[in-house]
Amino acid sequence: MNLLKDLRYSIRSLLKHPGFTALVVITLALGIGANTAIFSLVQAVLLRSLPFPESDKLVVIKNQNGKTGETIPSVSPADFFDWRRQSQSFTTLAAYSGGPITLLEGEESELIPAARVTDEFLSTLGAQPMLGRAFASEEFKTGSNVIILSHRLWQRRFGGDPNIVAKTLAVSQGRVTVVGVMPPEFKLPAYAEAWTPLAQDSGEMQLRASRYFDTVARLRPNVTLPQAEAEMQAISARLASQYPEADSNWSVRLATLRETLVGDSRLPLLILLGAVGLVLLIACGNVANLMLARATTRNRELAVRAALGASRWQLLRQLIIDNLLLSLTGSALGLLLAFWGVNAIVRLVPQDLRFPRIEEASVNLTVLLFASGVGLLVSLVLGVISGLKASQPDLQEALKESGRNTSASARLQRLRGALVVAEISLTLVLLVGAGLLIKSFIKLQHVALGFNQDRLLVMPIGAPMPKYAQPELRAAFFENLARHVQTVPGVQSVATSSTPPLMYTMFFPFGVEGKTNPNEILQAWFSSVSSNYFEVMHIAPLAGRSFTDHDRFGTVKVAVISDTMRRRFFPGEDPIGKRLVISFLNTPLTVEIIGVVSDIKQQSLSAPANAQIYLSYLQVPWFSTALVVRTEGDPRALTAPIGHVLRSIDPAQSGSAKTMDQLLSDSVAQPRFYGLLLSSFAGLALVLAIIGIYGVISYSVVQRTHELGIRMALGARVQHVLILVMGQALTLIMLGAIIGLGAAFGLTRLLTKLLFEVDAGDPMTFGAVAVLLLAVALIACYIPAWRATRVDPLEALRCE
Repeated sequence: MNLLKDLRYSIRSLLKHPGFTALVVITLALGIGANTAIFSLVQAVLLRSLPFPESDKLVVIKNQNGKTGETIPSVSPADFFDWRRQSQSFTTLAAYSGGPITLLEGEESELIPAARVTDEFLSTLGAQPMLGRAFASEEFKTGSNVIILSHRLWQRRFGGDPNIVAKTLAVSQGRVTVVGVMPPEFKLPAYAEAWTPLAQDSGEMQLRASRYFDTVARLRPNVTLPQAEAEMQAISARLASQYPEADSNWSVRLATLRETLVGDSRLPLLILLGAVGLVLLIACGNVANLMLARATTRNRELAVRAALGASRWQLLRQLIIDNLLLSLTGSALGLLLAFWGVNAIVRLVPQDLRFPRIEEASVNLTVLLFASGVGLLVSLVLGVISGLKASQPDLQEALKESGRNTSASARLQRLRGALVVAEISLTLVLLVGAGLLIKSFIKLQHVALGFNQDRLLVMPIGAPMPKYAQPELRAAFFENLARHVQTVPGVQSVATSSTPPLMYTMFFPFGVEGKTNPNEILQAWFSSVSSNYFEVMHIAPLAGRSFTDHDRFGTVKVAVISDTMRRRFFPGEDPIGKRLVISFLNTPLTVEIIGVVSDIKQQSLSAPANAQIYLSYLQVPWFSTALVVRTEGDPRALTAPIGHVLRSIDPAQSGSAKTMDQLLSDSVAQPRFYGLLLSSFAGLALVLAIIGIYGVISYSVVQRTHELGIRMALGARVQHVLILVMGQALTLIMLGAIIGLGAAFGLTRLLTKLLFEVDAGDPMTFGAVAVLLLAVALIACYIPAWRATRVDPLEALRCE
């Protein structure tokens, strides 16, 4: 009964002070909401188990280059099958690779991202289709025309048709039969919307130098990851001695499937979680200050209740109930903000960031418990902090006071000042981190590309088998297509490239004829381009000549190399006329260097330039290419006309175009995302800190009204009062800034991997942030200081 009375009394008391109540609830809601939203992402990406039975036994085998230290998540087909035959550490070992298909069903064709898989793929993962069946063993011998659909493709393209199994679909390779539909949680690889069986008896399985198979294996029950890795390294060493031309310098490294899927997203997510944790601490500091101030002003009320017989526990309980109501209300509002925040963040996550299962992030039971726990902890801590002092009132002194201007003790003032110092310090850490990311992002946007991105449209196109199995047919198809696209109104020029910038990269081993160590495997990026590619892209020639239309089948095969390749492999000599031997699909391909061009940003804006070999697509056409179209106006307006030309030449074709500006935007989507979130949290922290400073100084001015009135009555000037009040604030701000700069110098080292050409201890950023915080804080302090100068001495003395 007493508890119910205390609850009713707390509700009435809080409603009588709507400004205080709203400020506390909103502050807590922002802190708890931001933490809950980010924790939802962390829980979905880092903490939730994979949707496979005994997922801790699933591992990935990666190739590691002993010379460069580079680790790649892919292996060659021949190496994979040798591993499977020789290893004893796994119950099953499977592989998959990208193999997009063009779906011709309906009015418009669509390029479907798909994966080709080996026979033990689904059994290794312990997965089965929700409709239909898995692939049969005989369907892997020659690659039967069967397909398994993803749940999202089944819903999106076929409306969840329950009779989809056994239906045949028209694709660019012919017709395929649907044998199954996977459950919605099955998303490996993440991009795949369909799966087809690999033809394991084909010549492709003999390729050893080309590494493009991703692997997944299941450990035997009594085998540990280090044991399996030791066995695989021994197998890799045997293969390197047996096939030195392809496997020399290559070893293996094992990692869990979870670790591989999470990848580089673990550190940024933990940094964001730490950032919102700092925001919550700042919010709690603000609320603690507000509650301490309110508890102090309630001294007379509490003294009266104590004089009437209330025990210390009853007074403390009343304050805890007040804080519990505020915290639970703030938690409830914070959960509403979290629901909105999770959806907003998931929409903001760039597609190429590849947070695994980010779309599954939601405010679920685990997250609800987290938010409730945070709210309960906040209420208890703040209740005890504000209650310990206020529940021990000095009855005689409290009852003497009018109750309107109760003076806080020096100890309480120091505590509130310490809270402000902590808020300033934490805010500075967040602002410095945000400043570093913003500066890095600006530098990234102004990096030299090596080509002109204006008015460029890029449209990837495949040449499906078996229609274009012969290289001559592929070359003729791409050449004919480019000629027809050139006639589209608004097109200025057209080129082709198998690996357009910021979209694809492809490595091939090579050697320099007459000078390469036979046991040394060199690698360079490979691109098959049209003769006018450098002209259309505005890539600067540095030496020799470019390709011409005469560089085609039947003539000497030629190559153009990048400036980085010239400096790395031909230092101090002229590379023109030198010959390269490229391991092209397990076949030696000898080409003569005819020119050198400047480096371009091929892989990403932050990645350094690499050695790059350009070949003429009229001599060495790849299985797919991309149209690179420079337009006279907006390139997006030509997407439909170019697509129409493509389908008029080959109705089975489908291409999705992007402008180069879109590709550039996509390439900086990751740093933009991290910078946006951290800047948002830093901005929120700054607002909360300024509110805290303003509140403390305003409260101090109110408490010192009598003192200030006396000073002004004795002749103190306005500037003296300003200096007196601002001096108190400046002391707190400077102390917080010094502590914050020291903490930021240590903590920003965690951002090193996310920065581009910016040092984690960049003095310009640290200085600019400190000046910004000092300026904003002083403005916040000036308002109550200015109000102090407006005190009427007579009124101030009369109030006392």
